[in-house]
Amino acid sequence: MGYLFCVQNYPGGVDELIEELRPMLGQSLVQEALSNIAEKFSTPSAVGPTHIANFDEIEDAAERELIQRDAYERINYLLVALGIELNENGTKS
Repeated sequence: MGYLFCVQNYPGGVDELIEELRPMLGQSLVQEALSNIAEKFSTPSAVGPTHIANFDEIEDAAERELIQRDAYERINYLLVALGIELNENGTKS
């Protein structure tokens, strides 16, 4: 999943990415994109973290759980820092 790669490898780290995105939060396309990402990463077992584990072809259940939790936590950190919080139903909380 490209989202996680960008978050993990952004020059300056995730906090720099957050600062780069903040001025764009008023743009509807940015809001829509972040909302779409948030829906895909709403829980560790949501489609986003699951796709990451599938892409990495991880079959061990414990390892999958760790990879999915890590993906969720990283994306959630970004979204929360930008003021975008979603509950498990994918709606703003």
